[in-house]
Amino acid sequence: MNLANLTAGIESLTKQAQEFAIGAAAGAPNMDLNSLISSQPRGLYNFISDIRNAKSKEDERSRVDKELANIRQKFANSSSLSSRDKKKYVWKMCYMYMLGYDIDFGHLEFISLLSSTKFQEKSVGYMAFSLMLRPGDELMTLVVNSMRNDLIGQLIWGQTLALAAVSNIGGNDLAEALAGDVQRLILGTMETKAYNNVAVSAEEEIRNKSLICKKACLCLLRFYRTNPDCLVLEDWMKRLGKLLEDRDLGVVTSVMSLMLGLVSSNPPYFEPLVPYVISILNRLVISRSCSADYLYYRTPSPWLQVKCLRLLQYYKMPNDNELLNEILGNILIRTEVSESLNKSNADHSILFEAINLVIFYGADAASYLKVRVCFLFLFSFCR
Repeated sequence: MNLANLTAGIESLTKQAQEFAIGAAAGAPNMDLNSLISSQPRGLYNFISDIRNAKSKEDERSRVDKELANIRQKFANSSSLSSRDKKKYVWKMCYMYMLGYDIDFGHLEFISLLSSTKFQEKSVGYMAFSLMLRPGDELMTLVVNSMRNDLIGQLIWGQTLALAAVSNIGGNDLAEALAGDVQRLILGTMETKAYNNVAVSAEEEIRNKSLICKKACLCLLRFYRTNPDCLVLEDWMKRLGKLLEDRDLGVVTSVMSLMLGLVSSNPPYFEPLVPYVISILNRLVISRSCSADYLYYRTPSPWLQVKCLRLLQYYKMPNDNELLNEILGNILIRTEVSESLNKSNADHSILFEAINLVIFYGADAASYLKVRVCFLFLFSFCR
């Protein structure tokens, strides 16, 4: 790997680290990129500047070794450290870890930040936890209680940070300890009463519920892939049906991801939900009912359409198939090559899944759909 690629890779990891903290804390009040950056200690920026301005790998390693020795000395008497200094040093450790240097101390310090009531401190604690700990680590038991307190707490941004970190790490220990709390979070978003019993505006209430539901569904999917025994499938069939009717396409997309994970190992449990999936496709393909946030090059939520078509491939053609045939016909006939590569890729990803579904149905598929698929195959070979 040349120097340019290495630098680009490091900057990409740094950007991902920032996006983790910002994205996970979407529920935090008055938190945006500018406020997050401006709140960081000046010493952190000076250190990053020194690393980037190093003229050789030896100079970089010398600067890193010097900083690690300084942090180790500070942590030796951590009781005298302010929370701001502790946060600064842990951020430096995260940066050095992303550069590829081993960090074999300081874990207790960043774990202690998880119990902070301040977003800036808790976020760096979760960032370090996500980067430096792996499933099965002995220290994992020390953070479970902190994460559970955040999950069942009253702070939306604390819940989102915990869900993001748990989803990134996974592991059987976390699945066994926290799966129940994550499921209760999802159920809480389905209730009509105020979320967490906190008085907020109706708009903010909807936003908070959607945010938590999306993250909790993906977290539960990670748990299920690690430990399928962490949830009872029979209990979730009706719950998922209600969630699929949500008006927020972001929630529906996350629920569809969870459903695909559950259906892939136990298809029969979720066959009653097929009409819900067809209804979503009708909404996107025929009605083209989609908020501007989920339009991708004028195509309504192509990633959700792909998930729906992929899920239908686990089940036989429904008896009442008129609407589904109309949807598939619309996709097969109207998809065209676009001048925009991104739009063309999105539209054809939907087309390919529709073709796969027609092939899966085989003799049960409508004749005109099979003719259209054959035409598409012949056209692609004759070009």
